[in-house]
This record gives sequence, structure tokens and C-alpha cells, in this order.
Amino acid sequence: MKIFLDGDACPAPTRQIALEVAGERGIRVIHVASIAHWSPRTEGLDTIWVDKHDQESDLVITNLVTPGDIVVTADYGLSALVLSRGALAISPRGFIYSGDRIESLLLERFLGAKVRRGGGKTKGPRGLSPEDNQRFKKNLLKLLDSAD
Repeated sequence: MKIFLDGDACPAPTRQIALEVAGERGIRVIHVASIAHWSPRTEGLDTIWVDKHDQESDLVITNLVTPGDIVVTADYGLSALVLSRGALAISPRGFIYSGDRIESLLLERFLGAKVRRGGGKTKGPRGLSPEDNQRFKKNLLKLLDSAD
């Protein structure tokens, strides 16, 4: 089992929590990010840098993920892809993605994009709260326990 972090959709506090939890269990954490989001090396974190092409990190994660791995991402499209490959997916806010819920999330994303293409505005996500961080840690532990 491995934990993949979508570097394009995984904030620093979430990354730290994932590293802490994985370190306690001896689980490898792989951070896949665009070179456009370069940051200094983090102890205990394996980083794969990809070109800054659209969806490049998503493609790398999808190709590397195996059944039972966990992917941390706020990207609904990537979540749908990894779920179809037998992996588990969780958002930085701690919400566990499931096959029955992902379809409605993808529809919401499509409708929001349609509004924006038409010149409308949609609200972006709010910042992470301490409650989000607690929920993420709790549900990441839950996923790890269910995989054992």
C-alpha cells in the first residue's frame, strides 16, 4: 500500500498530516506534482516531478496506482479514475470519495464549468479549517485500518 498526494490539489497541512500518519505505519508517501509547483525536498516524502502540461500529474498517479492504494486529491476526475482502478480516494477536507457519490460530484463540476464558460461566476472552495484537518486525519486512519 502507498499513499499518493496529488500535488496540484493537496494543500501543505494535508500533506503534513499524511506524512505523520504514514510515518507511524511505515507507509510510503508519493507526492506527484507539476514542476510549476516546485518546493524543497521534504523528509519522508518521495516526489515525482512532472511537466506542467494539463492533467500530467493525474495521468502519472493513475498509471502508478494499484488496488488498495490511497490517493489524496480534491480533483473529482482523478478520484473517479483511481476508484475505477481499485484504489481509495480522499479529499484534503477528509471526505472519502465513493463510486456512487463521484458521479454527482462530476456532474456538479461540469455544470460549474458550463456556467463559467458562459461568463458566469462560481464560488471557489473555502480555506481549510482545523475541523477539516481533523476529519482528514480521522478518515485517513479509517481508510488505512479498512485496508489492513
